[in-house]
Amino acid sequence: MVVPALHSTLRPEAIAAVVASDYELGGDASCAVWHRGFNDYYLVEAPAGRFVLRVYPTDKYWMPGESDVRFELDLLAHLHGDGLPVMPPVERRDGEVMGTMEAPEGQRYSALFPFAPGGPKQLETDNAQTLGGVCARLHTSASGFVTTHHRYHLDADLLLEMPVRELTAFLGGSRDEDLRALRVLAANVREQIETIPKREPFYGVIHADLHGGNCHWVNGAPTVLDFDHCGYGWRAYDLVPAIEGVDDEVRDAFLEGYGAVSEITQDELDLLTVFRKARYIWNYGDVLAMADHLAIRGRLDEGFWDGYFDKIRSMLEDQDVSR
Repeated sequence: MVVPALHSTLRPEAIAAVVASDYELGGDASCAVWHRGFNDYYLVEAPAGRFVLRVYPTDKYWMPGESDVRFELDLLAHLHGDGLPVMPPVERRDGEVMGTMEAPEGQRYSALFPFAPGGPKQLETDNAQTLGGVCARLHTSASGFVTTHHRYHLDADLLLEMPVRELTAFLGGSRDEDLRALRVLAANVREQIETIPKREPFYGVIHADLHGGNCHWVNGAPTVLDFDHCGYGWRAYDLVPAIEGVDDEVRDAFLEGYGAVSEITQDELDLLTVFRKARYIWNYGDVLAMADHLAIRGRLDEGFWDGYFDKIRSMLEDQDVSR
């Protein structure tokens, strides 16, 4: 009996041959496995330079098909054309920017990108202001983005209802009181964030995971990477990843950099804490939805859930005080 694969790691020497055949890189390429997470990344070195090949898995809940991948690649090309510091996909010999590979688990999509120099960096006052301005420019540019392809919405259903469903199913009837607290918090957060209209300029295409670690920095200038979770959402939500866990000076610098390029309304600023709660709720649903792919179920023990629900109750208490 042949057992089907859930997620395979493709051999780098085979990837090197495919890349050398599909792209004009000036000759033979070498390849090494670079990183494995929600996507697989391979470092490719060729006479034309260094590149990263992203190979998408087959089972992402937010990217169920080819059109979802093409949306992301179209967005990167659009932003790059507008002068944003992003890495656009490299064109193949056939004129396409997306490839396909037959893997043990089925067809997987792929795209090649130039290797971004530098590396991730924790946000401090100076580079936080820079990234805030880049975030605002990204939102302004994305308002003019046109594509025939579709992508998911990071709305209240996905940020709040999806995690509640995933956690309820995973916990299998246990922790009823904890889940009740989660549902109350999710309902309160939903009521507040939905006061921000789901239309431009408040709602549109966003990065959804923009922070110092998802950039490569050189001399204080970032190249923004990892548009994997991009989609349609509240622009205020897109500010949260960068200001999570930083001190007030760094937070203010990021918001100042953003505000120098694009307006943030007081209503949006007032709800940043609430959007932070939405992101916390969503993050664990996102992990659970990909738990088999990431092979992490063994780490989701009682201690893990104790910490998660302690945080949920703390957020609920803070919200009750603020209201």
